[in-house]
Amino acid sequence: MAKNRTRFGKVMALLDITLNEISEYLHIDKTTVSKWRTGSRKLTPRSPYFDPILSLIIERNNALPQRPLVGFLYDLYPDELFDNPKQIYDFLKLYLSTPLDVKQDSEAAPQERNLSHQVLTGVEGRQKALDLVLSQAEKMVVPGTIKILELEQISWLCRDPVYLKSVVTRLKQLAEKNFRIDFAFSSAQLRPNYIGFISAVGGLRFHKNIHKYIIDNDRIQGLLPCIYLVSDGCVSIGLDSDEPSIPIHTNFFSDPLNLHKYSKLFDKVVQLYGNRVLVTSSAKDVDHILENINFFSTKKEDFLFYGSYPSVTTMSAALLSEILDNNNIHGNVRNRCIHYYTSLRHIMTSTPTNYLGVYNLILGSLEKALSFEYHIEYELSAITNRQIQKTPDQYRKHLSETVEFLEDHPNVRAMLLSNGYQKGTPCVWVKRNLWSLIFNTTNLPSEYQIIFWDDVNLVNMAMDASKFFVTNNYSIEHRQKEYNLQILQALSEGKII
Repeated sequence: MAKNRTRFGKVMALLDITLNEISEYLHIDKTTVSKWRTGSRKLTPRSPYFDPILSLIIERNNALPQRPLVGFLYDLYPDELFDNPKQIYDFLKLYLSTPLDVKQDSEAAPQERNLSHQVLTGVEGRQKALDLVLSQAEKMVVPGTIKILELEQISWLCRDPVYLKSVVTRLKQLAEKNFRIDFAFSSAQLRPNYIGFISAVGGLRFHKNIHKYIIDNDRIQGLLPCIYLVSDGCVSIGLDSDEPSIPIHTNFFSDPLNLHKYSKLFDKVVQLYGNRVLVTSSAKDVDHILENINFFSTKKEDFLFYGSYPSVTTMSAALLSEILDNNNIHGNVRNRCIHYYTSLRHIMTSTPTNYLGVYNLILGSLEKALSFEYHIEYELSAITNRQIQKTPDQYRKHLSETVEFLEDHPNVRAMLLSNGYQKGTPCVWVKRNLWSLIFNTTNLPSEYQIIFWDDVNLVNMAMDASKFFVTNNYSIEHRQKEYNLQILQALSEGKII
């Protein structure tokens, strides 16, 4: 910890520059470099080595795909854009040449840590986290990606219509600036807030930069990212904004009374939406649906049927091909599905089934990721809620050690979010860029180096957030038919665009 206490030492750690590299670059003894790093000898702009060191730092930063120096400087000077090399060079020089006031820095350290590693809990914490991300995005010159992925709770976003409308307005403005906006929610968590949420977000539905995901428990759906939606009757939006669909679950179709009573309503929905109505089903209900579909004036060809198939862990490539053929999926969409299938098979067949103790691997794994810039795929899985409840003291101790470690590595910034805010138990979110937002650490998008997983099962499925998301299993509730009818009614009245 002490070896990186100077500003020069922090930049060395940020870019993973070793003593030997600087020593060889400047042709000086590495003891001198070590003293600059620890502060026992001052490195000032008057030194003949100062400018060459700046050049080495800039050169190393440019060689890294993440360009960590830009984010580091932005945290220090948030009013600057850092969109040209000269500005980066000038502010790096300013940072390294500013005298370090030990007393000032020691007093400011807690405040800095609080800003870098925030613990945000409850509804207010989630709202604040989202506001922070949107505010950061609004300052950015180069468009990025905003991911709002909340698979555990969603009521915090829906309960205040004014707040939700404000968020949607800001997201739409960012989308107009070519930001990509990704939503991902569990359909189970949306149930109490269906119409309010869908009505608010519906205005974003067909924007080319807005992508919305509502996820179900059926793992196979990750294979059909462009067309497949949830199988439990909630309104969902396809992963490609130009192919939206409306799913209706089988328990609606398998009841003849429903079919007779609501056929006109459903016909109106089909008339409005064409073949974008997706009928999802379980295998045992497929025949029943096909028998009862005659109750509708619509032709069978107007629907896209998708029955239940074996899990991807047991599915053969031939069966996948048959599924794609049956659903007339060809071209790029077909190629993507096959690519995802291959990736899923690899992930699910090579991932250990047992939970891995995250904290006995944390320091070594983090060091490895920081050194070699690769994604930790299977090494880290978070302690589950049950494990945390059993050993809360040990968890808090590990959490404290984690934060200390992160503070010593300035190229990794962390925000601690509540894992189930009602319990107030925090989990670690290690992020590369503030404009990407993830709740409850349930996926690993490409912008991230390390995520501490909430559930080892999600590790199997969520290696790339741009491909698919899968939640834990849950049963379909008896209120499902009620939701189906609410959705159909809202669709027929034009409440959902």
